[in-house]
Amino acid sequence: MVAAVESELPQLGHVGSNASFRGVALAISLVFVAVTVAAAIFGNVPGPHLRSFLAICATLWATAELLTAFFLASQFYVAGRLSYALIAVGYAFTGLLTIPYIVFFPGVFFEPPLPSGMAQVSVWHWIVWHITFPMMLGLTNAIDPTLEGRIVPRKLIARTLVLLIAGTGVVAAIVTATIWCTRDVLPRIVDASGHFTGTYSYVVAPAVVLANLAGCAIVSRRLRQASSLQLWVSVALLTAALDGLVNATSPGRYTISWYVGKGESLITASVVLLMLLFEISTLYRRLFDVASVDPLTGLANRRTLDAEMHDVFAGLSRMPDGVSLLVLDLDKFKSFNDAHGHALGDRVLRTVAVVLQACASRPTDRPHRTVRRRRIRRPPLRYDARRRAACRRTHPLRDRGNVDSPGCGRHRHDHDQHRRRSRRRRRAKVAVGHVRRRRSRALRRQRSRS
Repeated sequence: MVAAVESELPQLGHVGSNASFRGVALAISLVFVAVTVAAAIFGNVPGPHLRSFLAICATLWATAELLTAFFLASQFYVAGRLSYALIAVGYAFTGLLTIPYIVFFPGVFFEPPLPSGMAQVSVWHWIVWHITFPMMLGLTNAIDPTLEGRIVPRKLIARTLVLLIAGTGVVAAIVTATIWCTRDVLPRIVDASGHFTGTYSYVVAPAVVLANLAGCAIVSRRLRQASSLQLWVSVALLTAALDGLVNATSPGRYTISWYVGKGESLITASVVLLMLLFEISTLYRRLFDVASVDPLTGLANRRTLDAEMHDVFAGLSRMPDGVSLLVLDLDKFKSFNDAHGHALGDRVLRTVAVVLQACASRPTDRPHRTVRRRRIRRPPLRYDARRRAACRRTHPLRDRGNVDSPGCGRHRHDHDQHRRRSRRRRRAKVAVGHVRRRRSRALRRQRSRS
């Protein structure tokens, strides 16, 4: 029997992380840990000097981060959960900083050798977003561990979203301007030959790794009760920490370990986006089940029956054996339901559904459950000129049974009763007028005689 479908659908990114999801996340994390260890040991070999690789990779992860921010901001607009907006700000901030990172990267738009200060602009953008990203995500989960505690009032959601978007853009512009203006006084991270200095290997890289590991620990401290968003955000933070670690062991750019680090940056940016796309397709499937399956019995509902009957009649000419429709009704079910209660009545309906599904042996045999429609008596409606005109227009169709015109066919008895009452009132008024006139005439006659 088809399982009963819940009436309430979970929100995007807030589906509980079951054992299978946690297993997949653990497997992906172990694979990237193994790849990072291998790259740290054997990745010092210089690789091919592919200048277009970084431009393509950075474009992909910037697009993934901005799309992730868009989906999370949309969920905040729908549900009003502040945690979604803050995580969206983190992804939008990193996506915006990726633009100047790729613009000022040596060899993409500016041919090396570059001035010493200009060569540091790109790498400092990388450092800023790799430290601020785990800080923002860890702070969000520290404030709201369940991601559903703080709800913004509905009338303030749009205003809050506009302020967050504008603030993120302004802060990203300020960071880029600050790095550009102080490029000559910032600590040197990359030397003239493109190799990382000791400042990066022993100061900056450990700080990046520790910041991302701390954010991952904060997000995943309640892993069994965590939502799918928290689960995959922790995976993204772990890969970001591995990215910093593999870059710390890399002697410079365009080595095997450097290429591995860029691949891990792409995974960091896209893993949550892939989770959101998967959940969107899953929620669409659940929504289809809710719309097409009866939640009590698990059988197809009236909507599905109408759609299938339309397809059957459309292809009836191609069916030489024809089709059959069997209509079943449970006799005296209402009396049984009133006598024994709705719980036992629902149990009877589920049992009948199991029997019907067991009898449907052929692929084309499909049982449905249609709920009998009950007519609701309305109070008498006013029979004005517009309703009379509508009744005249729908009268031919209504007589054929194709149109159920409200106020014309179903409530015709009410309108007839209303006309009879109005006719009686008018007759009563006429009769009262006649009586009054007779009395006034009699009084005038008495006065004239006296």
